[in-house]
Amino acid sequence: MTFRLKPIYATFIAGILTFAYSVMAIGENVPSSESSEEEEIGINISKSGYDKLKRGFDWEKETKRTDYYFDAFDGKSFVLVHLSTPYKLRLKNKEDGLFLQFSHPIQRETITVQGVPLYVRRTKAEQIQCSQSFGEQLISTINRYFANLDIGGAKLLAAAEDFNKVWYANANEISTKVKSVLTNTTAKIVPTQENMKERLTLKCKLAGVKFKLFLEDKRARNNNGDWLHVYGVEAEPRSTYKHEDMLAAAKALGELVANKGLNTADLRSDNPDATEFTLKQLMKK
Repeated sequence: MTFRLKPIYATFIAGILTFAYSVMAIGENVPSSESSEEEEIGINISKSGYDKLKRGFDWEKETKRTDYYFDAFDGKSFVLVHLSTPYKLRLKNKEDGLFLQFSHPIQRETITVQGVPLYVRRTKAEQIQCSQSFGEQLISTINRYFANLDIGGAKLLAAAEDFNKVWYANANEISTKVKSVLTNTTAKIVPTQENMKERLTLKCKLAGVKFKLFLEDKRARNNNGDWLHVYGVEAEPRSTYKHEDMLAAAKALGELVANKGLNTADLRSDNPDATEFTLKQLMKK
């Protein structure tokens, strides 16, 4: 005997199954990955440049965020940053949640306006929002790790091992992609640096494209482990555009900040990087 469901009942049951599957997915809190190519315009500025631009615009909002950077440690060096295509792995602690991002550069160009260089950078990024459980485990082990960074040696290595266990116990699309680019399967994923960012923001239009403009004051360590402030300007598109629009927008931004008094004396040439200090502390006897 052949049993057939009437169409109305089949539709009803399919709906129930779809709902049940959705509930199961929510219960597991499985993160979904978002892949995108991102472009931004930026200027590396000094404290004097920051002060000029802070006074020069009617900033609408202030936001705060902490970024934690990770890399694969093979016992001698960090791996991801030294690949032929360097990768950036970080956890962004934002107001609306914790986001794990894995990115690499695609293209970088420089536009110079009245002696001030502006970079136009394009990156490919994969990102997930962490589940509450995973996020709490990450933050807990990250805090323990950085609390031992200045001590270094055995205590830092023990904290690194704790973080690495949490990382590999929570498989996700980002950890899978990280694993796919590593040829050294024994390298451990460990934190390398933390940056605390305070940003003033406003909406503007450059060369016909809508942008969100950021004036950033970032607190970070340098290669000696000293804390310092790093300043910058970034513009991220918020409407559709072509690549040539970004170059035109960079020129427009250069002219805009020049009108606010920014000049070559307000630039920052160095880009502090704490990974050298972190590596030294991990290998400390």
